[in-house]
Amino acid sequence: MTYDEQTDAMTYEILGVVTRYLNEFDLNEATIVGVLENVKTDVMEAWVDFDADFEIDSNKDDDTEDDDDPHGRGGFYKK
Repeated sequence: MTYDEQTDAMTYEILGVVTRYLNEFDLNEATIVGVLENVKTDVMEAWVDFDADFEIDSNKDDDTEDDDDPHGRGGFYKK
């Protein structure tokens, strides 16, 4: 089996599981996407060795918010 065939097989298998859970359980799409994101994060943390060579600043910069945008979305939504 080629690499592309293996990738396709994995994709179809995951789609099959997602479809089965949508049909058999009372889960909505947002919950399933959240679960997939959590699994993705777990896989990345388990198999990817990444050390940032910079410090990640998690403090929010107050002057990036627009008073007209109560949700603080910025970017595209800013005037």
